[in-house]
Amino acid sequence: MEKKIVENHIHACIMCSPHNPTGRVWEKWELEKAMELFKKHDVYVISDEIWSDLILEGYKHIPTQMISEDARNRTIAMYAPSKTFNLAGRKTVPWGVWDPHESGVTAVTGEGSF
Repeated sequence: MEKKIVENHIHACIMCSPHNPTGRVWEKWELEKAMELFKKHDVYVISDEIWSDLILEGYKHIPTQMISEDARNRTIAMYAPSKTFNLAGRKTVPWGVWDPHESGVTAVTGEGSF
């Protein structure tokens, strides 16, 4: 992955955890390694965590922003109730950006057509 980041001048990455369509939940050590590379090469992350409420027994979703202080500052995490709670008609997408001046994630609702 590091070779691809460097060769292709990658500045942003879209991650999906749990992964769709496989349902694979990324383990903490995998997220840590990826976030170390992203920090090293100044890559920002859009983390699609829309499936985070649908985890099979024995697995645990780890929010990308919880990996490290740096991960909190370079990641936008996206969630939506449409998948888990069957609210596909709702035209808003909740997303969170870590705000170091606040006491946690600033939750924002973006609106628009999809």
